[in-house]
Amino acid sequence: MRYVLLLRGINVGGNNKIAMADLRGMLEGMGFSNVRTLLQSGNAAFTTKPSDTTAVQSAIEAAIQETFDLRIACLVLTAHDIEQTISENPLTAETAEPKKLHATFLFDTPTTAGVDSFDQSTIPETFAVRNQVLYVFYANGAGTTKLTEGFWKKLGLGTTGTARNWNTVLKLRDLVSE
Repeated sequence: MRYVLLLRGINVGGNNKIAMADLRGMLEGMGFSNVRTLLQSGNAAFTTKPSDTTAVQSAIEAAIQETFDLRIACLVLTAHDIEQTISENPLTAETAEPKKLHATFLFDTPTTAGVDSFDQSTIPETFAVRNQVLYVFYANGAGTTKLTEGFWKKLGLGTTGTARNWNTVLKLRDLVSE
């Protein structure tokens, strides 16, 4: 079965450096096959026997700690999870500008009452939550947004995640389909 691995916060601003060749080697050393990486921001796909994604995720986090001496949160998703993220995107009009559309894959089931009741007309961004994905369209680009982790905490989202722009989400779909 093919899986996608998303690492949170690596190779950002010179912190938590992991070379993708080293990540591939670690994953192959764990017995995963057909390992492929995408970009330098902690995206990989691999094949292994069908398993509980939480168990695979825990094993990878432990291996990263042991191999690189880094505590890095990661998510392991199935090909179905990626397809569902794409098919359930409520911001379909925004896919015309894929660099500005992001999917944040959440670590836990979010609390959405505060998110759902927020008056989005007060900000240039548009957002919505579906299952364990937060979709955000950054009209002025992600670099200028006030929708930081603190913003989501204030709204009571109740979890954090790791974001990928829409181009990357589509490339992950292709990577997990190989």
